[in-house]
Amino acid sequence: MTRKQKYFKICILLVVIIAGCSLTITSVNQPSQASYGSSFGAVFSVTIDPSGNTLTDPPYGIIGLLVPKYCGITSVRVIDYVQSSPSYQYCHRLMPGVSDSQPGEGIDDWFAELNTEYPVIQAYNMEWRIYETNTPCSIPSQQVVRQVQVLVNLAQTVPGTYNFRYFVSTAGMTVGTGDVSGDHPLHVLQGTAVEEQNQTSVSYQLLQNYPNPFNSSTKISFNLPEPGLTSVKIYDPMGKEIAVLADTYLEQGPHQVDFNDETVPSGIYFYVLRSGSFRDMKRMVLLR
Repeated sequence: MTRKQKYFKICILLVVIIAGCSLTITSVNQPSQASYGSSFGAVFSVTIDPSGNTLTDPPYGIIGLLVPKYCGITSVRVIDYVQSSPSYQYCHRLMPGVSDSQPGEGIDDWFAELNTEYPVIQAYNMEWRIYETNTPCSIPSQQVVRQVQVLVNLAQTVPGTYNFRYFVSTAGMTVGTGDVSGDHPLHVLQGTAVEEQNQTSVSYQLLQNYPNPFNSSTKISFNLPEPGLTSVKIYDPMGKEIAVLADTYLEQGPHQVDFNDETVPSGIYFYVLRSGSFRDMKRMVLLR
């Protein structure tokens, strides 16, 4: 098999070129610490730009996770928002030696290839795990933002520091058409006190709006670890309420709302997420 030219850029920003489509992880949300025996979620937003795409058949997505050997991966899923309603595309694990859904094209055994290109120091007790989407990923007609959510269980992970890494590509391609992130340290601590102290900050997530700055509309994404009455509101710098994007009972999981108000002038605004006892606020810039 002829190997395509490889281009690797190791940093927190992950860029993937897929048959003319570019995928860019615009934000990575992973906690810096968690308690032994607890669970946590990592969410990253992916901007997909189909400019110059020549692919006719939708590809299967490939996601690689460098994780502790004895941790559990509860689920890996890709989240697409269609008219503000999320649709979920779940992934299954590709065991070592098992081909992806496009055998004979590019790489088949992703586990072997990743371990060759990015060998793991065994003393660190880390390993690559490979996941593939259950169905092909649709090719958008314009730039869109999707999310990848990974749920991790640390029931069997001994306390210590572990450097998680992420890899993304598509079936039928090679490692050279994908990219690997830099290290994302996670400190696993003994006991449950830290888990209780940080449960809100680790589980609830309010992401930066995208795009930002924006000139017409923007999307605000957030994650809820449990269902409850939830609101998302926009305020100006004086504290005046500008818009209510959500004020209802929402289920557990990821959500997204849109802000698009042609009557609001340029300036700095703040959006606030409230759910249960949790409250978080971020700033956004509107440029007309």
